[in-house]
Amino acid sequence: MKFLRSIRSQMVFFFSILLLLPVLGSAAYVYWTVQTNLLQSYARHHNQSAEALSDEIAKWRKEYESLMLRIFGDPLVQRFLNVKEWKQTAELFTLSSDVRNRLVAYGDSGEFARSIFIMNNDYRISGSTAISPKLTVNLINMTEKVNEADGSSIWFNGYDEGTIVIARHIMDNRYDLNRKIGYMFILLDKQEVLNMFEQFILDEGQQFAVFDNEHQLDISSTTNWDPRMFVSGVGTAAGYSVFQSGSDKYSYFTIHLNDWNVATWMLESKINEPIRNVLIAFAFVTFTLLIFTIVMVVFISHRITRPLQQLQSGIKHLGSGQQIQIPILRNDEIGQVANKLNMMSDEIAVLIEKNREEQEKRRMLELQTLEYQINPHFLYNTLDSVYMLARKYGDSRIRDIVTSLSRLFRIGLNQGQEIISVEAEVMHVSHYLKIQGIRFEEQLHWEIDLDEEAGKQHIIKFLLQPLVENSIMHGIRQQCRQGTVTVRAAMDKNRVVLTVSDDGQGMTAERLAEVRRSLEREEIEDSWSASTMEKGGFGLRNVHQRIRLHYGSSYGIELSSELGKGTTAVIRLPVQQKAKS
Repeated sequence: MKFLRSIRSQMVFFFSILLLLPVLGSAAYVYWTVQTNLLQSYARHHNQSAEALSDEIAKWRKEYESLMLRIFGDPLVQRFLNVKEWKQTAELFTLSSDVRNRLVAYGDSGEFARSIFIMNNDYRISGSTAISPKLTVNLINMTEKVNEADGSSIWFNGYDEGTIVIARHIMDNRYDLNRKIGYMFILLDKQEVLNMFEQFILDEGQQFAVFDNEHQLDISSTTNWDPRMFVSGVGTAAGYSVFQSGSDKYSYFTIHLNDWNVATWMLESKINEPIRNVLIAFAFVTFTLLIFTIVMVVFISHRITRPLQQLQSGIKHLGSGQQIQIPILRNDEIGQVANKLNMMSDEIAVLIEKNREEQEKRRMLELQTLEYQINPHFLYNTLDSVYMLARKYGDSRIRDIVTSLSRLFRIGLNQGQEIISVEAEVMHVSHYLKIQGIRFEEQLHWEIDLDEEAGKQHIIKFLLQPLVENSIMHGIRQQCRQGTVTVRAAMDKNRVVLTVSDDGQGMTAERLAEVRRSLEREEIEDSWSASTMEKGGFGLRNVHQRIRLHYGSSYGIELSSELGKGTTAVIRLPVQQKAKS
C-alpha cells in the first residue's frame, strides 16, 4: 500500500486502527442485536398478517369456484351446451335468452364478478354481458390451458390489468360425465383482492402478492415485482427469507396454498430504520476520536520523521539510477545508513557501467552469430554447386528447384535492405510457388496477377510468402483434390492492395475468430506459440505485427474464410517511396 510508505502514515494508520477496532466492534454488536430483534419482530407480525390474508384468499377462491360448480350443474346451461346444431328457431332463440338471463343472475350474486361466459365446443359464446371480438379471441386462446387442466379450475390474469379470469371445463352431467361439452369463464375485478391486501397492512411500505406456481395468475399491491424473485431468495422456500432486487434488499414471508402462494415483503432499510439514530451517534463519536488521533499522531511523527526526509530524497534518486552523495549530518543510526547508501551508490555506478559493456559485447556476438548462420556468399556458392551437379546428371527437377531457391534467397536477402518493390516481392513468391509446385506436383496450381502500377510501388519484404505458405499447408494440402492459390497486387486509390486467396479447406467461424484474436496479441508466449505454429497462425501473426510496426496500428492483415470454400488474406498498404540505401 503506497500510503504506508512513510513512518508518519504508518503511525496514523495503526493508531487509527487501534481506536476504530473497539468502537466499530461495539457498533457492530449493537447493530446486530437491534437488527436481529427487529427482523424477528417483523417476521412474527408479518407471518401473522400473511396467514390471516391467506385464510381470506382461500375463502374468496372457494366462493368463486363454488359459484362455477353451481353454474356447471345448472340444467339450463347443460341444455344450451348440448345443442349439437344451432338454427334460427324460436326454441333455440328462447333458450339462448334464458341462458343469458341465468348468467346475469349468477353474476349479480358475486359483488366483483364483472361477466360470466359459457362456450360450447364450437366456440359459440353466451354471457351475462356483451362480448367484444378481442375478448372472444382471448377466451378462445385460454381453452388450450383449460384442456391441460383436465377438469380443474384455472385462474388467469385477465385481458386487461384490472381483470382476473377463472376458467374450467363443463362436463355432460346428464348423460356422460367424461364428455366435455364446453367451457366456463368468470371475469372478476382485481380490485377485490387489492382491497383485501389493504386490510392486512401493518407497516408503511409493506407489500402483498398472490401468485400461482405456473405464473398464470399474479396479483400484487405494486407493479414493481416479479414472482420469480421469491424463488431466488436466500432462505427457505416457504417462510421468512431475503431477496435482492437491483440495489434494494427485501425481507419477505411466503405461505403456500396448494398451487397458490401468498407473499408479503418489505424493504430491509424500512425495517432497520429505527436503528439509524444509534448508528449516527456512533459515527459522530468515532469521527471525533479519529480526527483527534490523527492530529496528535501527525504532531508527534513530525518530530521523528523530519531527520529522515533528506535521507528519503536521496534514496529516491538512487532508485532512479542516479549517483548520490548524501550529507552525513549526525552520527546516529540515520547517519550510518546515509554513509552505507553513499558507498552503495558508488558500487552501483561501477556495476552499471560494467553491465552496459557486457550487454554491448553480447549484442555484437549475437549479430556475428547471425551473420555466420546466413552468409549469402556461402549460400549462393552451395546452391551453384548443387545446380552444376543437377546439370551434370541431367536432373531437371533438381535444377529447377535450385534455380528457384537461389533466386528466392537473392531477392529475399536484398542486400540487407528492408524495403523491396512489389514486383520483386511478387517475383519472390512466384519462385517459392515453383518450388512448392514441384513438391506437390498436380495438387497445387497458382495464378499471379500483378498490376503494372502496383509493381512499381515499394513495401517491406517477406509479406506474401508466409501468406502463400499458409494457403498451401493449411488450405490446399488438407484436402484430397487439386487447389489453386491466387496472388494479386493492385492499386486502390493511394493504397497498394495485396491479396492471397485459395480454394482450399477454409476455416470454421470459430477457428477464424481464434486466428483473428491471435493476430492482435501483443506478445507471443512460449506455451502459445508452439500450438499456434502448428495451426498456421505464427506466420500470419509475424506479418501482421511487422506491418503494424512499420506502417502503424491501422494497417494489418484482413482475413476472411468459409469452411470448404477457402481463405482470403488482404493487405492494404500506403504508397511509399523506396528508402535510400
